[in-house]
Amino acid sequence: AGIFSEDDVKLMLRKNFPTRRSHSFVLVLDTSGSMRGQEVWEKAMNAMALFQHVTDQLQMKSAAVAFADEAQIMKKFDQELRGEGQLDAYFDELDNAPSGGTNDLEGLKVADDLQKTQTSDEKTVIVVTDGAGVASTREYVKQMEARGIRVIGLGVGEGTEAVAQVYGDHYQSHDFRDLPKVLMKILVKRILH
Repeated sequence: AGIFSEDDVKLMLRKNFPTRRSHSFVLVLDTSGSMRGQEVWEKAMNAMALFQHVTDQLQMKSAAVAFADEAQIMKKFDQELRGEGQLDAYFDELDNAPSGGTNDLEGLKVADDLQKTQTSDEKTVIVVTDGAGVASTREYVKQMEARGIRVIGLGVGEGTEAVAQVYGDHYQSHDFRDLPKVLMKILVKRILH
């Protein structure tokens, strides 16, 4: 018997090469009162716009959800942000997004519903928050992950230790200016995993 079986040789001689895996991302942004500080809010909006632009350029599906006391869809998967006019309208919608508490569970539910419409090989939800959310969020994250949706928490600013407890896969960005860099790091890691 040789080192390779007949099946191994067939596999190595196969002419079908794997195709690129499809990805869908939902960026979920905390729009609570504490996130509305001028510098904080501006950095968060710019990071969301950059993320949407990069996923559009890479021809990956992306959507956006805003949450505070309630959640709402800010960008659907089939919407594109092309040109200054569409970007300005997106920023206006974000400015008018719900404000109040930090109900990340509602944001996750809306993101989950969006991902259920997708047939992507890899589904990811990234929650960007500066505070502790709802107590039952961790259980919902586990349910989403059991269905194959990767849920990543990104705590931004000081005092976001709860993010590590709620989201098994989590990142910290202590400075809001680093938010775009951390989001791009997450994106690259998910694409290349």
